[in-house]
Amino acid sequence: RISCEGRTMREKELWFSEITIHEAELTGPRSELLSPAPSSFVQLFVLAVKGNTTLTVPTDAKTKVVRDSWLPAWGDSFEVPVNPNEDILVFKVYDKQSIQTSFMGLCMFPLPTIGTREYSKQETFELFDPSISTDVSAPSLGYLSVTIDLRKQFVPLLELEDLQAPNRSLSLEDKTQGAGGRFLGIGELADLLLEQGYSVDPKA
Repeated sequence: RISCEGRTMREKELWFSEITIHEAELTGPRSELLSPAPSSFVQLFVLAVKGNTTLTVPTDAKTKVVRDSWLPAWGDSFEVPVNPNEDILVFKVYDKQSIQTSFMGLCMFPLPTIGTREYSKQETFELFDPSISTDVSAPSLGYLSVTIDLRKQFVPLLELEDLQAPNRSLSLEDKTQGAGGRFLGIGELADLLLEQGYSVDPKA
């Protein structure tokens, strides 16, 4: 809790992962080794478990395209909100040509292996294609080097006064900016409305 203008504000603990995608060593299927070098980029997805449902959620974290290289280096960094108890980071590598974009391989990092503790480490993952084989003895499609930083942040919750007095110095806009400009998830928004009395728990 923090104090502002003589009142105590409630806060919510959120976890963020700052990802730096460094470089890759791409081999590709044997049939493609004699082809021109790929123009590759990496996009981050989050494999989120919600009850009995698993969702693959794309993020805006996508590197620039490095042209014509089997050894691309990006050095791009991104920050995404995560649930360290459930989410799995999925890095997918693509080859972007003038006509089409083709999948080259992926690697995954399960955040529950870290748990709810701050973490920072550079990792090198082996790329594979799950549509071909998930066998660890399958031929490698290459390697991807990334740094994963996991940290928590306390974000002020929306208060009733923010809606009743829109000119308050700590406005709803200020709180949104305090959350790093990210979008609220559907579940988080529902919890927020329930806490503020704008929604009724159907189970109650």
